[in-house]
Amino acid sequence: MQTLNMRMRWARLLSFIMVASLLVFGISSIKALELEPSPMKKQPPANLPFLLKGTVELLGKAVSNLSVTLYEVQETHSRAVGKAVTDNQGQFFIFRNGDSKQSPLYLIARGTENSPVALMAIVDLDKMASSHTRHIVINELTTVAAVWVTAQFLDGDMLTGNAVGLHNAMGNANNLIDVATGDVAPLVMDGVNIQTTTLSILYSLGNLLGACAGGNDCDGLFKAATPPIGSPPTNTLQAALNIARNPWRNIETLFGLLPDQNSAYFKPILRYAPTAWTLSLIYTGGGLDAPGGVSIDAKGFIWTNNNFLVGSQSFLQQRGFSGLGVTKLTPNGKPLSPPFGFQGAGINGAGFGIAIDQRGHIWVGNFAGNSVSELDANARPANDIGYTANGGTNKIQGTVVDQRGNVWAANLGGSSVSFFPVGRPKDGVTFDGATYPKCGFNQPFGIAIDHNGHPWIANMGSSTIAKIVLDNPELCPEGTVDVGSAPQMIAIDSIGNLWITHFARGHVTLYQPATGGKADYDAGGSLVGGWGIAVDGKDNVWIADFWGTRVVQLCGVPEDCPSQQHRVGDRISSSTGYGGAGGLQHMTSIAIDQAGNVLVTNNNNSQSLCDTAIPLDEPTSVKQEKQTMGCGGNGVLTFYGLAAPVGAPLIGPPFQP
Repeated sequence: MQTLNMRMRWARLLSFIMVASLLVFGISSIKALELEPSPMKKQPPANLPFLLKGTVELLGKAVSNLSVTLYEVQETHSRAVGKAVTDNQGQFFIFRNGDSKQSPLYLIARGTENSPVALMAIVDLDKMASSHTRHIVINELTTVAAVWVTAQFLDGDMLTGNAVGLHNAMGNANNLIDVATGDVAPLVMDGVNIQTTTLSILYSLGNLLGACAGGNDCDGLFKAATPPIGSPPTNTLQAALNIARNPWRNIETLFGLLPDQNSAYFKPILRYAPTAWTLSLIYTGGGLDAPGGVSIDAKGFIWTNNNFLVGSQSFLQQRGFSGLGVTKLTPNGKPLSPPFGFQGAGINGAGFGIAIDQRGHIWVGNFAGNSVSELDANARPANDIGYTANGGTNKIQGTVVDQRGNVWAANLGGSSVSFFPVGRPKDGVTFDGATYPKCGFNQPFGIAIDHNGHPWIANMGSSTIAKIVLDNPELCPEGTVDVGSAPQMIAIDSIGNLWITHFARGHVTLYQPATGGKADYDAGGSLVGGWGIAVDGKDNVWIADFWGTRVVQLCGVPEDCPSQQHRVGDRISSSTGYGGAGGLQHMTSIAIDQAGNVLVTNNNNSQSLCDTAIPLDEPTSVKQEKQTMGCGGNGVLTFYGLAAPVGAPLIGPPFQP
């Protein structure tokens, strides 16, 4: 017994020496890698230290002799702050001094010089903050999540870019993967998202990386992951990044590299090729029910106005719009608004229009309430009844803010446009078509603001658009421009070109005011009926195809496209468009945030159910009871890291943050 006790004491002493050695190694590594602090921000005061204890795995097996580097993101760039090597159990230890602001951290594990192994994981500090020992797994799935959400910022091993977008992008990784386990996060498995193929896409991509890094079968992956312009990748991290940035490329080829269901390590995997190798999730809660419009604020928070009230039996034909709430979500989709949304300020049957001004105030166009509502940055109502421009507002749709802070609203029902001057919204006025015939107001729907602060109006009831010049007595001195029937929404690029959707037609129109040039583009026949439209930070064009339930991406002006074969108006997305892992419904609005995420509003689940009127004076059948809840869309779907980031709030043309 004495010999056994002595052996146990020696074992404990040996364990203590090993841990102490690892801690010393971690501290010395940090000192060796310490860089100059960010010029943007002074170093925060030191806090309690913690130990990062992790495991690197490939196809479920521990990997030894990998170099693991810890990086910290400070404002707009990253720097190495620790290093370790995995042992025979694939474990590593890195000692790190904490800081009061807990700067975002990520890890990259690499093999020897010619090894194809390169993996990544973003540290979830929020989940681990209760312990001074942080456990983390680095594997194929953590790599996929980290690369897709930071696709617009990753260059080699470094992350650089605008501070808001970069920090928010890293926070999105936790929606996809739980780095404490190395497997999918709860949001992927929730009631809405588990009905999409996002889980299977994640697992399929994990198997592709695993076959290369864990099985040394890389030729097919590296060939298929070669970018349109550039060299083939030499490791799994670069291969993953190339796929994330070009998800429309070699879709079938990559799908053909997958193992069968039985031999796959991560299960389930895709049985059919996806529309693109994108990763997306649907955000719900906080009052989301048939969201009409979506806007992003300066911190990346997501705001929507909702056509219906959560839980209500709403039908467009029978009851009209019943939305009474505005939803606010964190940049990674967590609801900050109450279950029925923020209410008050006269919000009543919100339609499509929602905008954010320079102060962070939220402006909502009320289709049913015939008014414009204002909430401050904390979602407190500015008044009780909204603003009506002396009673001129009528079935409002498009609602925008110009560079001076003035608010503009399109009155679909009144064939007019209302103007609310900055700081004096109660003094709003309405411009009607009879008084200003050169504007051609006819069921105006969309509004966009150009570089000079001039609103461009889409007259959906005709075939024209018109530019308003506020200080001109004719209001629209240049008259109207014929762009084809039923123009719906307008987006303006960084050099002043207009892109216009037509709800009832399978194309978009490019109008160039500087030259008067016009052209129509149908995305190679893959566009059915676009509604929402946005321009990203590289001036490429994104369309929410309402009837096609897909997102379509086109080359913009100038030709900043991913392939030399692409020209202005060419389709970048796959021939079927981006399907959002099967999670897209009928969409009305599309926006791009500072992280390069593309957000669309699932406004309408079934147009036929929205148009079906169930008699109120007859007994309800089982089928009808189900149909009464079948109209409204289920939330906001987000494609991670898919577009060039855009600054927010969007006031006028897009700008790089």
